[in-house]
Amino acid sequence: MNNAKIISITSLVFLFIFNIHVQASGFNWQFDYNASSNLSCIKVLKSKEYDKAFKCFDERAKSTNDGRDQYNLSIMYYNGKGIKQNYTHAFSWLLKAANNKHVKSYSKLATMYYQGKGTTKNTLEAYKWFLKAANHGHINSQVNIAYFYENGIAVSRNLKKSLSWYEKAANSGDVSSATKVGSFNLAGLGTIKNIDKALEFLQIGAKKGNTAAERMLAQIYLFEQARINTRKGMYFLEKAVNKKDPQAIYMYALLNFNGKVIKQNIQDAYFYATIAKDLGAKPASQIIETIENKISPEDLRRLKASNAKARIEIGM
Repeated sequence: MNNAKIISITSLVFLFIFNIHVQASGFNWQFDYNASSNLSCIKVLKSKEYDKAFKCFDERAKSTNDGRDQYNLSIMYYNGKGIKQNYTHAFSWLLKAANNKHVKSYSKLATMYYQGKGTTKNTLEAYKWFLKAANHGHINSQVNIAYFYENGIAVSRNLKKSLSWYEKAANSGDVSSATKVGSFNLAGLGTIKNIDKALEFLQIGAKKGNTAAERMLAQIYLFEQARINTRKGMYFLEKAVNKKDPQAIYMYALLNFNGKVIKQNIQDAYFYATIAKDLGAKPASQIIETIENKISPEDLRRLKASNAKARIEIGM
């Protein structure tokens, strides 16, 4: 295999910008026990007398036009508490509450617009209300605004603005956003490449067990010339591999194949490449094909048999 085509380490670069998704499922559709202008409604709500609570909030929401009561009424419709579940009515009352400047309504209204639940899907309205919530410090909404700018949803793609919003969310404690900030700085997206800042934010993510952060720290310590630390790099890479991260497993296969950072081991390279491929890392196919094309049919038979046995032993 010494004459085998060497697959460049630079083929790793495209892997390290990981994706997150709109944080819609993270919103808790719970009552706000401080959100009523009438304590009697809250009292029956806390006692879980939902039929009485519904009547109370329904009367209050209609007679006072108070966003606090409208909000709780919308949650009753959304969750089907005291009344049959009805997303259309939930949306209608949530919109009234938001228009009455009930801040906690903003993010949930945006979610309903984004999902098209109880209303027609409208990403521009979703953006509008996520932005309102984000400007009031709602972390998930800050993440969502960053995501919208990153992917050009309802607005023009703007990586600089995306990075800014991810950094706000990261500074408020969102681990995925910290990893995003690290990845943007590592790749020079929305900013100039900044390894020091990438390390700062990726270490935040890694301390919280974020697999993508661990993988990108491995990349820095293994391949960034000014930061080479093989021991640290392999430490973080193995953590990500043990979590079955397909891109980390692909990287590990590539290292075994090339033999530049660690001793070349074709059997291990083939083993990890087949796993990475099965987990969705398509570039791993290149390692598999290169190995299979460079060894004799008999060696390939033995390699496949050994690989099958090893994968059975680990349940893959």
